Amino acid sequence: MNKQQIWEITPADTTLAQKVNEALVTLYQNPPPGYKFELYSPEMLFTLEKNRTYFVIGTDLDHIVGYASCFTHRAAKNIEKASALLASEEDTELMDCNGKTILPRLLNTYDGYDQYTGKGEVAYIAQLEVFKRRQKYGTQLLQHIQSKPYSLIEIEASHKSHLLFLNKLGFIATGLEKEEDELIMVWPNPMYAKKTITQQKQQQK
Repeated sequence: MNKQQIWEITPADTTLAQKVNEALVTLYQNPPPGYKFELYSPEMLFTLEKNRTYFVIGTDLDHIVGYASCFTHRAAKNIEKASALLASEEDTELMDCNGKTILPRLLNTYDGYDQYTGKGEVAYIAQLEVFKRRQKYGTQLLQHIQSKPYSLIEIEASHKSHLLFLNKLGFIATGLEKEEDELIMVWPNPMYAKKTITQQKQQQK
């Protein structure tokens, strides 16, 4: 397997964004063997906007194998104010496993979210796609994002295999859904470790 590179496209990277968009359109129109596009289409250009970063993986720009679209939000005292997932879309409603809508102020009572420390940016991976499966490209991409100084990373798992994949990388199932069958998972960065109420009780026993 050739060594993969990962490019980060921020709002200032106009030229790089254009090159990546052109390369992706070419790949979509003439897909190499083994490529499968489920989310990406040529209409979905990488648009440069505040608080959004794209992570692109490939051996070079002519051989991109996947990408992630990531929104970030500044740190805040409470997770409902820092959540990049809530900030990325207006009127976002979260539901518990029983389909009951929860209030944002209760976010810190759910698994994973209860480890938010109030320090460091929060990231929300709104889209993650790998064009060639079973090559560990998705793992490399997520581990790269986890190496960034985000205090918490939010993502949605749409099916069981996706949930298991994220769980292996340390993501925690919150018990919340953004949409039906879209389970929200979070990764609390160990660098910003905070003892949860459950952990404190276990240590007291």
